[in-house]
Amino acid sequence: MIRRAAVFILAAGVSLFGAQRRDVSICVDGNADLSLKALDFAEITASTIYSSIGVQLRWHTGPSCQASHDPIRIGIANHAPPDAPAGATAYAYLYEGTHIRVIYDRVKRLECYCQRNPALGYVLAHEIA
Repeated sequence: MIRRAAVFILAAGVSLFGAQRRDVSICVDGNADLSLKALDFAEITASTIYSSIGVQLRWHTGPSCQASHDPIRIGIANHAPPDAPAGATAYAYLYEGTHIRVIYDRVKRLECYCQRNPALGYVLAHEIA
């Protein structure tokens, strides 16, 4: 299921970005109980997905977010806020265009029988698209 979603993201990305090389700035602001190791693995997973279609994700946190140009802003929360869609692991503010909210306790529930769970990386890749 997760791999099928990744293939869909790649197909969508090819049609959106075409063959030209693009850089996308991403600012991550997380208050969740998320280790830096888990966040790094998620960023690597999402970056790998996008690099295969010629898009380089540039990750920023803290003060470096201020210096980035037109970033996509990702907020990571432990629990769903009251306005969150039922059951969603993350959602984008479609009409606003640059903000994404990840609900980390829901992402953690996605099972993976692997050494490292790539679920957060796939969720980030999906929402960025």
